[in-house]
Amino acid sequence: EDQRREELRQRRIQEARERARRKREEELEHARRMAEEQERLRLQQEAEEAERKRREEEAERQRQLEAERERLARMPKPCVDCDGSGKCPDCQGQGFVQVMVLAPVVGEPLMQSSETSGTQNHGRAPQGCLACYGRGDNALNGPFVKGTGCCAACKGVGKITPVIKGFKSYRTRAEVDDPGSPNAAR
Repeated sequence: EDQRREELRQRRIQEARERARRKREEELEHARRMAEEQERLRLQQEAEEAERKRREEEAERQRQLEAERERLARMPKPCVDCDGSGKCPDCQGQGFVQVMVLAPVVGEPLMQSSETSGTQNHGRAPQGCLACYGRGDNALNGPFVKGTGCCAACKGVGKITPVIKGFKSYRTRAEVDDPGSPNAAR
């Protein structure tokens, strides 16, 4: 009977040791799981923070690109009519163009009459450039008035200041003259 008691006591001790060992293993497993979960949460937070930072950087980059686009849109553009020279494209800045005035009659009597009167109503004569606000030729079209020689589109500056709010900043003379053009004034 003592031996039986001793075996029973030994078995209980063994079972207690086994329960303590299992409990330690469970505690270690629980601690390992908790550490893994904390590590997973830390990595997830780092990934979320990196994504948030990436989105913020992308938004800032887009804002800077938009600011640069707007700055470029506000900058004056070279005039397409005068290619940035500021000179009238029709008269090259002279304010007049040469026109050929033909005589109504060819022959001696016209030459003699022009010599005696002192006026010449035929041959090459300057005519005020209509594109830069000149007019006339002292012959058929009234008195000669020299034009400004400046491009009418850019007023002689050579650059066009754009109109903001999505409208095209400048139009070519062909677009202004052609009402069917998609860029024509409405």
